[in-house]
Amino acid sequence: MKILAIDDDPEILEVLQVTLSSHGHDDVLLCGTGQEGLDAIHGSTEKFDCIFLDIVMDTLDGIELCRRIRKIKGYDATPIIMLTGKRDKLSIDTAFLAGATDYVTKPFDIVEFGARLRVANALVDAQSAIVAARVAGKQTEPYFVADFDEIYQVGGPDNVIEFDALENYVRQLRSSKIQTANIFGVRLNGLEDVFRIAGLARYIDILDRISDVLSSSIAENGDCFISYAGQGTFAVVLHSVDDVDNARLEFAIQQALDSNRLALGDSAGHDRLDVFVGAPLTSLSGKTNLSGRILRVAVARAKTRIMTKSRYSTGWQRILQA
Repeated sequence: MKILAIDDDPEILEVLQVTLSSHGHDDVLLCGTGQEGLDAIHGSTEKFDCIFLDIVMDTLDGIELCRRIRKIKGYDATPIIMLTGKRDKLSIDTAFLAGATDYVTKPFDIVEFGARLRVANALVDAQSAIVAARVAGKQTEPYFVADFDEIYQVGGPDNVIEFDALENYVRQLRSSKIQTANIFGVRLNGLEDVFRIAGLARYIDILDRISDVLSSSIAENGDCFISYAGQGTFAVVLHSVDDVDNARLEFAIQQALDSNRLALGDSAGHDRLDVFVGAPLTSLSGKTNLSGRILRVAVARAKTRIMTKSRYSTGWQRILQA
């Protein structure tokens, strides 16, 4: 794995190099400023597989640097791990809004650092498999498997992030002792038909549009992060003063989708998406292994909600314009 580490503290860079080497990663380039890091990315003949960024740096800080890197071709999904001594919610939120994949606090806990590195390595391996499949000609569209169950990368506002990043965000909240949040799933029944009819590329475009609607609808209740979790379901972390009424939120999202008249497909037999919001999980405290599974539980609750909710009687109008 080819790694770029950027920090204006030479001692931190030294610690990073030694720690990465102890985990078998010796192909590491160290940079002392954000501009040096950008120059290294633009000047490298090979793409960096993983990037470590210090948040607090003079001139060009890690937050702005992360935003700029995300705009560089080929780096939209590269694991970017932010390094900082800050544990407050604002700092964590700002990092993930900028495009961070993960967040490690200083001083480094060697065991935790190793765990985060293994997660990043797994992401790199998965991305390498996608590239290998493209080269081998095993696919015709720019995604690894045209499968409805897959967790595809979805665009949208800054608070729509990758599922792996959202899992890391929840973990960081918990480790920073930010114990309260509303975590829930939003299931959209009918998306499997859209996937089948529209094809993968069009389906991703529709998910982008849906993420916009979800973000605007849910953000009215507080700060939130959203991620596509596969199988027509989104995972949401919402910071709200009030508890989430999932039935009321369902109605609001349904109205927003209907009023936006989303382009869903021009095939007969599909004329609506039905919204199901699972009962929220409201605490990050408890068993130590919960934070790694809490999003999965939230998604499962959205699927369970289907069995307990009566569907709305009004139908969608089919309006997909290419």
